[in-house]
Amino acid sequence: MTDPDGNSKRLLFAAWLFPPHGGASALRNLGFVKHLPNHGILPQVLSSTAPFPLMDPSLLDQIPPGVHVFRARYPRLPLAAPFRLRKAAARWVLAVDEQLPWVPFAVRLALRLHRQQPFDAVFSTSAPFSSHIAGLWCARLLGLPFAADFHDPWAAYLEGTWPTPLHARICRGLETAVVREARLVVTVTEAMRDGFLRRYPDLPPERFHVIENGFDPEIFDSVSPAPRDRRLTLVHAGSFLAARSPRSFFEALRTVLDEGLVPREEIRVLLVGSAGKEAARLREEMGLADVVAMTGFVPHTECLARQRSADALLLVLPEGESRSDAHTSKLLEYLAAGKPVLALAPEGAAAELLAEAGMRRVVRPEDSRGIVRELRRLYQDWRQGALTDRPASGVAERRARAAQCAKLAGLFREKVFAERGAGGKV
Repeated sequence: MTDPDGNSKRLLFAAWLFPPHGGASALRNLGFVKHLPNHGILPQVLSSTAPFPLMDPSLLDQIPPGVHVFRARYPRLPLAAPFRLRKAAARWVLAVDEQLPWVPFAVRLALRLHRQQPFDAVFSTSAPFSSHIAGLWCARLLGLPFAADFHDPWAAYLEGTWPTPLHARICRGLETAVVREARLVVTVTEAMRDGFLRRYPDLPPERFHVIENGFDPEIFDSVSPAPRDRRLTLVHAGSFLAARSPRSFFEALRTVLDEGLVPREEIRVLLVGSAGKEAARLREEMGLADVVAMTGFVPHTECLARQRSADALLLVLPEGESRSDAHTSKLLEYLAAGKPVLALAPEGAAAELLAEAGMRRVVRPEDSRGIVRELRRLYQDWRQGALTDRPASGVAERRARAAQCAKLAGLFREKVFAERGAGGKV
């Protein structure tokens, strides 16, 4: 899309998480920035100077020409500070999240950048949710149309975690301000969109749209499988954080090993990424160190190489309604890898996507007998050379980021860059 002078529309893209930050949210943000310029929308990224536990500098090479990343100062407790102290500060003092102190510095930087070369609209994306506060204030102060992208449902995701009713009211009120002032609200699943529609029944449904998590086939196809040994190899990509835990899988793995259903020397589970302290502790407590290997955080391309070399891929999602609303971008990468998927997943978006792809090795996260059964069947199929189930073609490809950004650009054209009154405030 171009303006009357033939120039791209300039989009202030507020994203606290952006490369060299790694992880799923940073990859989604990078995907938007890579492909929107092909549709006449030039994002200019407003991010943070802060380090992040997951850092992948190799992702910086994918930022296209013409896109600049501006990083606002972030006064914070150091990462070396005790986690409980940082968590308590976020819950009791900051209310929203640990990144909230970034907001005034981000807004001040955005005002200066706008004076130098004006923006046409503001787009904020979370996590963290404080990115939306920055985006909202930038839009208000600059008098620009505003859109917001939610990777998780803000208030619903944090339900039950607030220390006092006052904190709950603050966060719900902030979400309400963002949703009501945004001309366009993007979510990653239909279930999440439905949740927003239930919470805001007076707003027009056409304000809320789904842009699913996706992946870049060109990056995936450029990666060769990693070397591996002859054991049945299961690969899990990503972290075990918050409610996500490998406990039920580890318990089932220990059962099949102890009962001789799967020989220890013939199976290997590889946790690729920052698995977390609990996963490391459980591995040691359950005596699985000789079977379960942990790589720590690795660059995204190495993670993809490990997935491509696996016999099967492991997905572990927690029970819980709010978290079942979203499927992770790594699930799309799993499907693109063309390998069997053993999924511990509740009913929700991930299970539905697996069903669409014809993947049948799906059990509830707390179904210990079911996990044991599927592990045994996986081993038997592998042993007999019958581990041949593959995702249906086209399921992942339909969610390629290029196609998603074409859809997003169309929504911007219709709702954000249009004259005020077409999809504006209600």
